Parts: sequence; C-alpha cells; structure tokens
Amino acid sequence: MAITASLDGDYLRLTDGAGDGLAVWRIADLRLVLDRGTRGVVLCAVGQPDARLTLGDPVVLAKLRVLSPGFGGSIRPKRQVGRGMLYGIGALFGLALLFAVILPRLAAAMATLVPRSYELRLGHDLLPVVAARFGGRYQEGDSGTCSGVDGQAAIDRLAARLSAARATRIPITVHVVDTRVVNAFALPGGQVVVLRGLLDFASGPTEFAGVLGHEMGHSQFAHPLQHVVEASFISLTIGLMMGDVLGVSAAGMVVQSLLTTAYSREAETAADRESLERLQAAGIGSVPFMEFTKRLTTGAAMPAILSTHPAPADRVRAMADHVRPGAQAMTPEEWESVRHICDKPKPAA
Repeated sequence: MAITASLDGDYLRLTDGAGDGLAVWRIADLRLVLDRGTRGVVLCAVGQPDARLTLGDPVVLAKLRVLSPGFGGSIRPKRQVGRGMLYGIGALFGLALLFAVILPRLAAAMATLVPRSYELRLGHDLLPVVAARFGGRYQEGDSGTCSGVDGQAAIDRLAARLSAARATRIPITVHVVDTRVVNAFALPGGQVVVLRGLLDFASGPTEFAGVLGHEMGHSQFAHPLQHVVEASFISLTIGLMMGDVLGVSAAGMVVQSLLTTAYSREAETAADRESLERLQAAGIGSVPFMEFTKRLTTGAAMPAILSTHPAPADRVRAMADHVRPGAQAMTPEEWESVRHICDKPKPAA
C-alpha cells in the first residue's frame, strides 16, 4: 500500500492515498531498521517494533537525519534480544550442517549424474582460469604454460603408462604451469595441473610419478567434479542470500575451492592407495612417493602443498605397509627434459 509521509513539527504523519490518516510517529522515536542506499530506508518507531515504513523521499530523509537523534539507533527492544540470539545461533548451526554434512553428500551423488561430455568441457574451461591464478595464460600454443616438447612428451608417456596399468575412468591430460609454488591438483575432466615448483621439489621422476598417480586417483574417484558441484551449491546459496546468484563471484568461488580446499582424509587416503596400486601395476617403485610425502613436513614447500594435501604424517603411516620397490618412472634424460619443460627456447643462431 502506498503511504505518504510528511513532516509536521516534531512528528511524522502517515496518510494513505486518499489522504486519510494512518499513524503519527514522534520523530524522536524513529529508529533505522535497514538502510537500502539509493532505494531509501526502512524505519520503525519505539513502542511499535512490528510496524515498518519504507521511506524513499530524499528530502524527508535528509530532514529526519537532522531532526531525529535516534535515527541510527537500534530498533530491537531488549526483550527481543534473547530470541534474536537464539534465532541467530539456530541459523548458524543450520548453515554449518548444510555446508559440512549435507552438501558434500549431495555433491557426491550429483557428480555421478554429470554427463561425461560436460565434465570434459568443464575441465577444459577451468584450465585457463586456474593457469591465470598462477601467472599463466593457458591457450593452445600460448607461452603462458610450459611447452617444452621433450618434457611434455616424457610426461605424456608416463601418464599413458599409468593409465594403461589400471582401468581409468576418464582420459588424463597433464599440464605444467610455470610458477615456483609447490603443488599439483586435478580438475574435472581428467585435467591435471602440475606447478613447476613441484618438479623442482621432487628429487626424481619416481617421486613425480607418485604425485601424478595421486592426482589421477582424485580424478578416478571424481573428487574434483564433486568439489565443483559442492562449490556451485555453496555459491548459489550465498548468491541467493547476498543477491549475486549468477555473478562473477560464483565462478571465482568454484575455482578458489579447487585450488585451496583440502579434500577429506578419506579422499586423500583413497587417492594415495590408488597411486600406490597404479605404480605397482605399472612396475614403478612406490617407495619414493612415500619419501616425497615425508619431506612435505619440512622446508619452504610445506605451506603451499599442505593447504590442499594435508596431514602428511598420517598419510605416510597409511602408505608404509603398501609401498613396493620397482623400476624408475623415467630415464635420466627424460627426467632432465621434464625438469626443464618451462625453459624458454633458445633463439635460433
């Protein structure tokens, strides 16, 4: 219902469209409920906390701000504070339950329904966004990602060898991004991103093979896709609450979740076990992968990779009974080409 508000001395008179009086509020009793910026404000009066007035007239608003000393004060009577606090605690508990329990289980179920073609396209579309977060500009033939031909060929052969050793849910493609950060992560659609810092941190090709097998394990169990589905639900929920349902923040939250959110202990254990079994099936030793995991607890590399691959001590204990000796994952020449995959090509003489 349209209401006209007019100032009358120390009072604010409210009338309907026919000019009939509805209420008279003392200006000194006015309290601000909500400031909506350019869309005006929502007011109430002391003693009438359930009555609300949405006022958008800038002239009247300007005068009220001067005349009413309590215009910016609280409108909640003391007797309602306890009830409001209980409502707030209940809402926080409900959100915690939603984000920590319900959404992960729902995401796992929903991920199984995503068509393979969509997952492949999703991974391909997320790849340039992830590369850009680390200074790369992933495009076909673009120098923003590492493109050493021999190094990429060696990585592709290793990925093919690991894929052939055990059934693979989705084809694996490995990309290297030129950054000193020590980490690697799997994206939906079988896309695996390795950061150059991890190649520098690894002491040999078989440690790298274990890390690659671990990320392939996440891909095998669709963990990245579940992350995307869960992050999409969260961004949609926040968007509905904050008014940005389809905005840039939603896409940003999905990528941020993939890069910074740690998998559960169960997911990490499953990916480690998958890596060990895949290495063994390919005839590659798995002891170096355990040694690599041990070294994550020391040195400058620890903060970056542990943010997404937590609890190395627990992981090492779980690996101890399952590691096996075996062959190296690459020849020394292949590993050298991988370590220099990000080197800029020398100009022709």
